[in-house]
Amino acid sequence: MLSPVKAGLDSATFCGVALVVDDDTTTRLVLAAQLRGQGYAVVLAADGREAIASFERLQPGIVFLDVMLPDLDGYEVARTIKRLSGERFVPVLFLTGLSEQQALTACIEAGGDDFLSKPVDFVTLRARILAIERIRGLYENLRAQRQELADLYGRMEFEQSIAEQVFNDFVMASNVSIPPIRRWLKSASVFNGDLFLSCHAPGGGIAVLLGDFTGHGLAAAIGALPTSETFRTMTAKGFTLIDVMAEINRKLNRLLPTGIFLAASALRIDPDLKTALAWNSGMPEMILCREDGSRRMIASHHPPLGVLSDFMPGTQPERIVLVHGDVFVMCSDGLTEACNEQGEAFGEARFLAQLEASRGMDAFERLQTALTGFTGSAEQRDDISLVVMPCCEGLLAGAGHAGEVAAPRHPSDPWEWSLRLEGANLKRVDPVPLAMHHLESFGIPPRHLQQIYVIVMELFSNALDHGVLGLDSAMKNSDDGFMAYYTQRQQKLEQLQTGFVAIRFDYRLQGAVGVLLISIEDSGKGFCRGLCAHCDAVGERSDENLRLEHALSDPELLAGGRGVRLIRSLCRSVRYRGAGNRVEAEYLL
Repeated sequence: MLSPVKAGLDSATFCGVALVVDDDTTTRLVLAAQLRGQGYAVVLAADGREAIASFERLQPGIVFLDVMLPDLDGYEVARTIKRLSGERFVPVLFLTGLSEQQALTACIEAGGDDFLSKPVDFVTLRARILAIERIRGLYENLRAQRQELADLYGRMEFEQSIAEQVFNDFVMASNVSIPPIRRWLKSASVFNGDLFLSCHAPGGGIAVLLGDFTGHGLAAAIGALPTSETFRTMTAKGFTLIDVMAEINRKLNRLLPTGIFLAASALRIDPDLKTALAWNSGMPEMILCREDGSRRMIASHHPPLGVLSDFMPGTQPERIVLVHGDVFVMCSDGLTEACNEQGEAFGEARFLAQLEASRGMDAFERLQTALTGFTGSAEQRDDISLVVMPCCEGLLAGAGHAGEVAAPRHPSDPWEWSLRLEGANLKRVDPVPLAMHHLESFGIPPRHLQQIYVIVMELFSNALDHGVLGLDSAMKNSDDGFMAYYTQRQQKLEQLQTGFVAIRFDYRLQGAVGVLLISIEDSGKGFCRGLCAHCDAVGERSDENLRLEHALSDPELLAGGRGVRLIRSLCRSVRYRGAGNRVEAEYLL
């Protein structure tokens, strides 16, 4: 390209390089003089091939092109120049002696931007140049904006890929491996707005959560990290399912902008595979499929997480008594709302029909195959998630052993810790997670924490349920009685005004062995009920054996008796004091 100095122009008035292509010498010279007066450096060409060569070499910013050339058709030269211009806007003005209508039509079809009739009038030339330059300015602004958008999109894709990596490495990869659980998460964009979480609960239970953030993509998943961290941390510490979901709700309400929230369904399966807690806030119905073909629908009973600052009063998970062959099916609304190429949604009817035909674990394959075949090549508009979870023995394989890390065998220094809850505080505060948090702070290794959790949870539950609330555990011997037991428990808790439960830990070293004395006392009347009034008068060994015999044989404490047997298998000794309302368990580290 010619420089302003070589063209004899002041840089302040230099407009760029103009290419003039005409086989008539007079026309070339006259037009060149006029263009130099407008501030252009001018390159001249007498035929089409010379024009193309000059354009490739000098990359001029504007071209004045004669229609009739001796070697190539002017329109062909224009098309070549436009192709060589690439993304640049290089206006081509045709020089023609044809009528305006003919010239304009041919000019546009060849890719030209305007035309000038010969001989070229100076005033017309100036006006056309000013108009073209305004168009060039708009085009360059548009091109700059397009480039800026492309850069922004590139950065967004890069950031989403990084976020996806963090999401996969931290949120999804931290899930425990539970082979019987089948899950399918299909993203509608780079970043999946649906998430699936799974973790072991202390004592050997399993907890899972399927969530669907508003919309999809990065904006829809900004709450995934706090949700996963809260779910796993609180579950591992022994908090109840309602406490975990309530804390996630509070965090998301504080963190998420208005209009973004998390629809979520969650399950907590007890280690004996006999009961489960189900939670649904804003998700499609969770379905419990049974071997006899019946289905139980767990509908949403609360707004999505993050919508309200606190849960509505009285909100509780749904307690379910499990039977052999039970299978839970959870999905996001992206599954039932997925459309085929004709815009027809997959729908709830097709979803339920596949479940009806499956009668078992092949529900996962049937639903996945049916949905994929139904949607075909239609664009996916929302994230799709499907989870099928059987309540079988393999579900608990490895439960209670996740996250084990190298740690000291036991703490070396003695310590004591105690907590006493009275009256209404017993329904507001769950002391077991607090106790486990302090035990962890004192350096108790994870393997021992899991066993101690079982001991403390069982003893505290017995103290609260049978001691303070006076519940009859014999009620739990039937499925209907089981549900009645927990309904009565909730009612008594809501009405509770008096009574107490005290928890105390006393850790000491006995030689090379660490001994943790766990003591739990309640305000109840105990279980001896005057049958062994001499207990306090007899020796320590008789005291322990007699009260343990009552704890293990009392028909009204049948469920509690099984718990006592489990505790005794984990501890060096278990002693009941008084009428059985104070228990001391020695655990060895």
